[in-house]
Amino acid sequence: MPTPSVSVCILSHNRKADLAHTLKLLQLEPEVSEVLVADNASRDGTPELVKNAFPDVRLFTHLQNIGIDALNPAFRAARGELVLVLDDDSWPEPGALARAVARFEEKPPLGLVACDIVEPTSQKRWDMAYLPLRPGTGPQPWHCFVGCGFFVRTALLQEMGGYPEDFFLYANEAPVAAEVMLRGYDLEFLPDVRVFHKMPSRQSGFSRAHVFYGLRNDLQTAWRYFHGWRYLDILLGRLITGFVLLASFGPEGRASYLQALRELRAYQQRHTRRPLPKHAMRRGMAAFHGTTLTTLVSYRTLRRVLWYRGFYKDGRVVS
Repeated sequence: MPTPSVSVCILSHNRKADLAHTLKLLQLEPEVSEVLVADNASRDGTPELVKNAFPDVRLFTHLQNIGIDALNPAFRAARGELVLVLDDDSWPEPGALARAVARFEEKPPLGLVACDIVEPTSQKRWDMAYLPLRPGTGPQPWHCFVGCGFFVRTALLQEMGGYPEDFFLYANEAPVAAEVMLRGYDLEFLPDVRVFHKMPSRQSGFSRAHVFYGLRNDLQTAWRYFHGWRYLDILLGRLITGFVLLASFGPEGRASYLQALRELRAYQQRHTRRPLPKHAMRRGMAAFHGTTLTTLVSYRTLRRVLWYRGFYKDGRVVS
């Protein structure tokens, strides 16, 4: 049987040099059949760079920054059997594509592969709720992925319609993972399929927009895919931690909190619920970093809350 081909879809916004670096490295990957770049209204010459220096790349330009939705036209146009999704400043480790392709061939029910995300200079793993605390040595059944580096079957991705509308940025992975599970496919984390991604400086902190979209999008995902006490658990946890985090930004942050609740209500009026089966809900709950009691008392969440409340002011970490 021929090896499945891979379409690489990249989201880009005002990082021309980083994108050029990624595109050059992808030219060395034999499994890549095509590269598609979705440019989110870059003003630094990114579209011109792609057209002039990488004429074989399929470019999808947008007149304004529409967030993660910019990738959906590229997803619809992908012709490979698998899609690798990257940011403009992320790229696969040599050999990672071959290992991911082999795993998809080995396991037909596998729908999505979460890559291990590593900072290229320090070799440190990203500390995120969507990745295992310890990578392990082999494939692990998993519940989510990090959007700057994952593989998915193209037919499945196109059937789902790509990323959901009404999310813009941040916390947009969980609804995609839910749709994969609703369709009966498996998700796995592969520790030997690594993607390098530049890690932002800890001193830069998080923006209010980052916290706002994370809260709003988690609330929307929880309402649509979870029910019963699991939904209430996620809801309460995110309302509490979301308020704590946004309150650290002062009055504007508290106004953003109320805005997130209003937008949740509007989302509920536009969409119907699609509850996961119980076994999938049990796995999917782990993707929410701010749930009640069991999650709130975990070291990772407590550390994050204390960071914002005790050591985080005016958009910067206070040393």
